[in-house]
Order: sequence, then structure tokens, then C-alpha cells
Amino acid sequence: MKRFSICLVLILTAIVCSVVVVHAQAKYVAVVVIDGMRPDYMDIAATPNLKKLMSAGTYYDEAWVGGVVNNTPPSHATISTGCFTRTHGIVAFTWKDPTTGEEYNPTKLKPVENGALAKMVSDRHLPSLARLVKERYPDARTAAVGAHKFHAVGSLAADSSDCTVFSGGRRSNVELGLEGSPDDVGDGDFVVGQRPSNEILKDVRALTSKGDAWGMDSAIVVLKHLKPRVLLINLPSVDGVGHSCGGIRSPEVMKPVVEEADRQVGKLLEAYKALGIYEETLFIVTADHGMMAAQPPVEHKLLQEALDKFGTKVVTSTDTGPVWISDSSKAKDVVEYVMAKRPAAASAGYYKVKEGGKYRYKASPATLKSLGPKLAKTYKYLLSTIACANGPDIFFCSREMSPIPADFPKRGRHYQIAWGAQHIPLVLAGPGVKQGFVSKSPARLVDIAPTALALMGVKPKGMDGIALADALLNPTEKQQSAQNRVNKKLASARDTLRAQPTYDPGAVSGEQ
Repeated sequence: MKRFSICLVLILTAIVCSVVVVHAQAKYVAVVVIDGMRPDYMDIAATPNLKKLMSAGTYYDEAWVGGVVNNTPPSHATISTGCFTRTHGIVAFTWKDPTTGEEYNPTKLKPVENGALAKMVSDRHLPSLARLVKERYPDARTAAVGAHKFHAVGSLAADSSDCTVFSGGRRSNVELGLEGSPDDVGDGDFVVGQRPSNEILKDVRALTSKGDAWGMDSAIVVLKHLKPRVLLINLPSVDGVGHSCGGIRSPEVMKPVVEEADRQVGKLLEAYKALGIYEETLFIVTADHGMMAAQPPVEHKLLQEALDKFGTKVVTSTDTGPVWISDSSKAKDVVEYVMAKRPAAASAGYYKVKEGGKYRYKASPATLKSLGPKLAKTYKYLLSTIACANGPDIFFCSREMSPIPADFPKRGRHYQIAWGAQHIPLVLAGPGVKQGFVSKSPARLVDIAPTALALMGVKPKGMDGIALADALLNPTEKQQSAQNRVNKKLASARDTLRAQPTYDPGAVSGEQ
């Protein structure tokens, strides 16, 4: 009987311990952003490490950017701050300075090195994943690492990273106070005020790998030296190759690049295991945006015709989507002129107004006539996320063309408000996360930081996003209620966007 009692106690203790482990808060979080990663790339490439995390955690197979502009700097800032572009102000690569009216670009190498992106976050007194973790755990260290996309790393780092590393390669070892000749310049750059230690810089500069491998190897160097509570990583190659080959239009080109990114995720998992902190770590893998086959933009001739007619000019723009003009008061006239011509590349045209001290976007009359109520509601929501002083004066929304004109260059783009550019992978695995669960919730980039904080026992505050309660093993009633409200509001908008025409390789004339 005594032996039975002892055995029963041991069994109950083991059960209790296992429950504690399952429900324990994460001590560490590692966020990997596979730049420009489409979820369906996993159908054309072997991704065992991503699939392993998906089976060990929760996967949002209909996650989306959930805001605009969907490109690298704003999306990475949203991931780190849990705030929309209208809140953090990093709305694109370049935009019109609302004070001077001139083009402003804080995403070039020198401004990033000098902390321009960090200053935008600090000037607005914004929260961030790293900042709130450090407030809760004063001894915590945080880091942001990547390869050549320094603007991605700078946006991830915001103003709260203790250590940033990217491959700018502009400072010599002598300038850094390291051993070496003036010409001994290696990869390993950083943001002022977020300088890695000499030991980290030496080890990073000794690396011989390239691309995604260099970015992940650098992250592992930082991990071993610093053991940061928060580690944010950008892997850039999938995006770069997707732009050059058309992404999903060239599956044979994308396959090895996606598989290489997956290998880098596997290396990170092994590094955490080697340090003995794997079981205490929350892993999040996502993308900053999707990638769609490039299509003709709004005709430049037509846009220029409108600009000339109303006496204004472009300050900065992309090849499609957002446009900043010199005279903002002419935005309505320009949009209405263009949309009245019914351009094939634009399904809707909007212009920015300021009413009652708040910015918002209004649709042109031609847009209101042509759009159905559901798509109009979707565009209204997405454009609300960028409605701020830095936001574009004009935004042309476009559906994804299928077929794409056979003679149009085989390139990839992601500025358009289309499902191919908005659809992203999102997987969470680690302490406190449901295992083997696939969610249909309209999870967004803005929800990543609040969810990570909730799983680390830190109260999210001041963020636009919510904790994704359906991924949590033990969500609070408040978290569940908040997600239910967001799901009710946004699921239809997400589904409406997804239902629009998408690229069909079989419909493209001249392609196999």
C-alpha cells in the first residue's frame, strides 16, 4: 500500500509537472521574418522545419498583413511595435514630409545607421515588444539581426534594441576599435546607440557565409553571446528573388530559395536547443508581406495628364498604389480625373482628407459606382491603417490581374491591395501555445507583438493589435472577447479580398 501511495504521488507529480511545462510562460521569444514569403511557397518547396513548428504549435493559414502599405519598412515596424503605420509613421520606403513638402527617406543606409527609424518610434513614445519586455524584466537583453536589408533590421529594432546587426559593411575595423587594417572592412554594421559588443562584432566579421545564411549565422552569434529575451530576425532572400523572377510565376526558381530559408530556421532551432533554452522559447515565423506577379500599373501617361491639368506633380510614389503629390489640395481632382477614365489597372481610387483633426481616405465618385459594398468596406479598413500626416495623398487600389499580359516583364510586386500581396504565413510554437492547431482567424502583423507579450507574461499596452486568444492554451475572457470582436469585424473584409481575382499560371498566354 505504501509503495502504491508513493507511485501514485510520483505519477501525480509527473502529471502536474507536465501541465506546468505546457502552461509555462515563455522566457524567450524568437521572431523570424521570411521577407516576401507566400504561404503557397510551402507547396512548391520542402520546408520540414516550418512544418515541424506548425505541427508543434498554431498556424494561421489565412493570416494577412492587415494594413497598408504592405512593404518592408512599415511591416517590420508593425511587427516590432504592434502598431499600424498610421501610429508609427513609417509608411513606406519614402514619403512626403508633411512639414517641408519634400521627399523624406529614412530607410537608406546612413539614416538607418544614424537611428532615423528608431527616432520615429521614440518621438511618438510608442510601445514595442522589446520595450515592454525590458520594462517587465529590467535585466532582459534584446536584439534585431538580418543581412543586407538594413531598413528591415532598423525597423525591427525600433528604439529598444540593445544590439542590432546587419551587413552594411561600411565601417572599418579600425573605426570600430577592432584589430585589423583600415582596409579590413567586413560585414557587421549597426544602429548608433545599439552597438554590439566587440566580441560579437569580431565573431560576426569572421563569418564567411552569405545572404540568409549570413543573417542567421549572425543571429546565432548574438544569441550565444547575449542570450536575448527578444531576438528579431529578417531573412531577405525570398523577397529579393521573388522580385526578380515573378515569385509564384517561377516556382522552379523560388523552390531552392524557400528551402534555404527553411534550413536557416532549422539552424536557429538547433542553436536554442544547444543553449538549453529551447523549451522556454516562443518561436514565431511570419512574413512582412506576400508577393504577387507584377502587372501594369495605372498608366503613367494618364496620371501625368491629370497632374498637369491640375497644376501639381509627384513628390514620390511606387509604380502602383500610393502617390504623394506636391499640392495635396489637388488630390481629389487628380483621383477623380484618373478614375473617370476607368483605367484597367485600378479598381478604386482614394484621396486623403483631414476632417475634425483626423485623416481619412475618401473614394472618387467613379469608385463608389464600380465597387460593391463588401470590397469598399475592405478598402476603407485597410486605408484607415495608413491615414496619417505621412500617409499618401492618393491611393490607387488594384485587383490582381489574371491573365497577365504575356509581354509584361516577369517580375514580382507587393504594393497592390490584393490577396497575393497581403496573404502571409504565421506560425507560433512554444510554451503556452496550442499544438497542432490551424486557425482561420484573420490574424494580422499588428497582432504578433501583443500575442508574444501575452505568452511572456507581459501586459500589452498602447498597441493597435490584440493577443491572438485562439492560439493560447489558457486565454483570459478579455483576450477571447477582444479577438471575437476583431474576427467579427475583419473576417468578412479578409475573405472579400481573398475572393478577388488572383494569378492563374494557366491563364497567362505564352507560359507553360
